[in-house]
Amino acid sequence: MPEFDRHFLPPSVSIDGSSMLDDTIAFTLMSMNASQWSKSLPLALRLSYVLPYASYHETRSNWRPLFFAKYFALVENATSTTEAMSRLLPYAFQDWSGREWASAPPSPPTASYSIRWSSSTSPPVIDPLSFVAYGYGSCTAWATFITYLARAVGVPTRQAGTPCWNGGDFKGLAVDNSNVSLCWHGGLGSKDGTVGGKWLYNHNWVEYWDNQNNRWVYQNVPPGTATPNAGLCSSFSYTHGCNYDNVTHCDRIDAGPGAAMRDHEIFSPTWSLANDPYGNQYDGGGVVDVAGLALSNGDPVSPLVWSPRLAAPDGTPLKDVGLRLVNRTDFYRCRP
Repeated sequence: MPEFDRHFLPPSVSIDGSSMLDDTIAFTLMSMNASQWSKSLPLALRLSYVLPYASYHETRSNWRPLFFAKYFALVENATSTTEAMSRLLPYAFQDWSGREWASAPPSPPTASYSIRWSSSTSPPVIDPLSFVAYGYGSCTAWATFITYLARAVGVPTRQAGTPCWNGGDFKGLAVDNSNVSLCWHGGLGSKDGTVGGKWLYNHNWVEYWDNQNNRWVYQNVPPGTATPNAGLCSSFSYTHGCNYDNVTHCDRIDAGPGAAMRDHEIFSPTWSLANDPYGNQYDGGGVVDVAGLALSNGDPVSPLVWSPRLAAPDGTPLKDVGLRLVNRTDFYRCRP
């Protein structure tokens, strides 16, 4: 739990609750007790990728009771996390008002409210209830929405993504290409004074834990097809990563996840602790504290490329405080 969350969280949905932390614990236990796959999940996975109510420094909102009420009925008879995700995703990308629960106030017969994808949203829409309120969100909003939707029903899920793709004007190491630093800072300091837009060369998607094969599976968002890796990698194998070719191997990889490397890493936010022998075996990579994250040119950076100046009202910088990441680069990069 980030230190600043210890001082304030939104209230509980119940009159006798102290904060949304009560609901987070109660509804997490409800989803675990009610789902058929939960007993197969190691405690470390539940603590790091089901229980947490936040991932980045997005607005804190009590999303879990609402998401559990709206969506658990879809997955209550599912026997695996993969089956649960296959049931959830078709509804996540349809009419938001189309899922109700038994005690919900009835909607007017003609009520319909849809949420949609929109690139490089401004203001940055990250947390799921802001996504619903604004009605649109970019890949980061979608990834966060799906992550919390799945967590609400007991599926270990997390966002994954890169703050800066290795390609185009941002290709190579920051020590050789100054545009890489600008990419990580959302364009702050650019010669033409522009920020956002062309400087946001990032992308985020979702990973969920496949409890039958005991491994992380990725789902690009918003998905264009039923294929889990559609639009992210043209091909993928757990041996060779993204876009490996049997003839050219990795020689022609010049963009996308297959080209991930130093200064263009792929990360997943986590509440796992570094150097935890039990918990880290399920993280799928080393845990990095953002406070120590720097590019090859020594530039300190944060994955919050959409909010590079994030700070508390008293001016204390927050973009690199209380954030840990799993380095997933080796999972995605093309490997001969």
